[in-house]
Amino acid sequence: MSADGGSCSGSGSTSGDEKVVDLTYQAPGVAEALDAEVEVVDATGNGWTEMELLKGLAKLQTVCLRNNRVSKVECLEAATELEELDLYGNSVKVIEGVAHLSKLVILDFSFNLIRSMAPLGVPDISFTGLRKLYLCSNKITKIEGLEKLTALEMLELGSNRLRTIEGLETLTALRELWLGRNKLEKITGLENLTNLEILDLQSNRLTKLEGLEANTKLTDLYLAHNAIESLEGIAQLVALETFDISNNALSAIPADELPRAALTEFWMNHNTVSDWADVEVLKDAPQLETVYFEGNPIAEHPRYRAIMADTLPQIKQIDATLIRTRM
Repeated sequence: MSADGGSCSGSGSTSGDEKVVDLTYQAPGVAEALDAEVEVVDATGNGWTEMELLKGLAKLQTVCLRNNRVSKVECLEAATELEELDLYGNSVKVIEGVAHLSKLVILDFSFNLIRSMAPLGVPDISFTGLRKLYLCSNKITKIEGLEKLTALEMLELGSNRLRTIEGLETLTALRELWLGRNKLEKITGLENLTNLEILDLQSNRLTKLEGLEANTKLTDLYLAHNAIESLEGIAQLVALETFDISNNALSAIPADELPRAALTEFWMNHNTVSDWADVEVLKDAPQLETVYFEGNPIAEHPRYRAIMADTLPQIKQIDATLIRTRM
């Protein structure tokens, strides 16, 4: 699971609007020059290797260059009104050429070749109002350079090479943190993220639930594909609505460890639960609609679905199948 990438506001624009240029999936060289009044450029998938066409465009607000072959961010010196820059799926190796873009709100460098976040912390960085930063699927080994980006609400760093959660101390406005598919062994560094609502740590190397004491506003917690053996450490997450703990090493659901007041989705599939008494713990989850228990020993019972439905009369779905209307 990962956060959705930044949207390209210019995509699908109507022709004839001189402020919006849609060059999606056109051959390179189709446009030889752009009008100085242009505010939105979408050049998704048209084979650009450089950004020369954007040079001197002072009124740009949105630039979308998804799925091209750009290797260097350049030619944006005049684009000081730019609010959204989307370079998803290119060949950029270094975060550069953007420090002066003080009005940036969304910056997307997903699926590139970036190894370091350090350039985000240079002294002359000006986009301190940035709200969404996408850096998934790069080669980043350390979370750094974020000290000045205190307005960040969403940070996507999935599918990198991170081993430690760090460098987030100043991001007190952060609401979404996506760190799936890394090499994390412990949950640390989240103490100041008291506004965090969504946390994705799936497909890491976690064995224990810890470090979440301050994150009581969490509504969505994704921990699939780790090696977690106990639910101890999340009782304080009373706002939790969606909890994905599938594909771990859990054999029990202790009533004093699982917060249930707001729980709507509970994904427990592919663990080792064998006692129906653990399912009965969920009777005290009044908002519960969906449970996943396939891949557990209890799911091998021939009346698995019937027993689950009887035990939890409030639910509407078991695994991937909706429950037929009860008589």
